[in-house]
Amino acid sequence: VKKVLPASLNPIPDVCAAPEGQNPTVIAYDFSGTVEWHTTTPPSPATTGSVSIGPNYQPQFATTGTQTVWAVVRADGCVSEPVSGSYVIKPIPAAPAVTSESICVNKPNVALQATGSTIKWYQNANRTGYIQTSQGYTPAVTSDNTYTFHATQTVDGCESQTAAATYTIKPRPAAPMVAVSPNSICEYETDPNFTATPASGGTINWYETDGTTFLQTGTSLTP
Repeated sequence: VKKVLPASLNPIPDVCAAPEGQNPTVIAYDFSGTVEWHTTTPPSPATTGSVSIGPNYQPQFATTGTQTVWAVVRADGCVSEPVSGSYVIKPIPAAPAVTSESICVNKPNVALQATGSTIKWYQNANRTGYIQTSQGYTPAVTSDNTYTFHATQTVDGCESQTAAATYTIKPRPAAPMVAVSPNSICEYETDPNFTATPASGGTINWYETDGTTFLQTGTSLTP
C-alpha cells in the first residue's frame, strides 16, 4: 500500500486588498512529488480540481476576508491528504475627512486638519512627496495662491487613497478710493463727509490716523 505524505506550508501573511496590495505567494516545502493547488475544498481523494502545479502558488482572490488554499502532493500515481493555509485580505479604508483653510497674506499660517487613523500628509495625490504623519498639518507656504495637500489614513496596516485639502492665501486688496466733501472747511464749519468705494465684495473699515484704532465699518464717515 502506497501512501504519499502531505507537504508543509509556510506561514501566510495577511495582505491589504488591491490596488494597495496583492495576494501572497504560498510556499510548500518538505514534500516528495508534485504539489497541486486548490482554491476550494478538494474532493477526497483529491485527484481532480487543481488550479495550479508547482511548489509555489500565488492565488488570485479578489474579495476581502479570509481566503484558504489547499495543497496536495501527487507521487507514484497517488495523492496525499490535503493541507490548507489561510490568510486575510484586509479592506482598504476610506480616505479621511479633511478641512480646507484660507488666510490673508502675511497672516500666520493655520493648520489643515484630517480626521482618521494614522494620518499621513503628502504633496501629491498619488502619495508621493511625503510630508509628515499627524492629524493636523500647518503649511509653510507664504505667497498668495491656492495650494493643495493630500491626506491618507491607515487602518490595520492598510493605507487609504488620498483626500485633497486646499490651502488658500488671499492677496491683500488694493486700498479703497476715498473722497472728501467738501475737501476744505473753516474751523467753525461742520466736519466734511468721507466716502470710500470698496472693491467688489469688499468691506470698508475706518481707523484713526494712527492706523490701528478702529472707528467704524461702512462706506462713509463723518468725524
